[in-house]
Amino acid sequence: MKPFDLKTFKKICKKYKIIISIEDHSEIGGLGSILREEAFYNKYKGNLVNFSLKDKFFNDYGSQASLLKKHGISEEKILKKIYRLIKK
Repeated sequence: MKPFDLKTFKKICKKYKIIISIEDHSEIGGLGSILREEAFYNKYKGNLVNFSLKDKFFNDYGSQASLLKKHGISEEKILKKIYRLIKK
């Protein structure tokens, strides 16, 4: 994720009340981590939402689609959560 475009992210923080990131791996060390850190430094007051795998060991295996669905990163679950966010 380097180099991270901090200048553009600062503009996004000023413009949007909701920022959403979606990644198909651990929530630790990815895009969501970078955005949370930079949002904190920029005193972002909006809603920062990250869809990613939780930081835990998984005992189950399967296709990528089945794992994403099980862990809340399916298209359906993402759309439902986004809809709830914008409906507020």
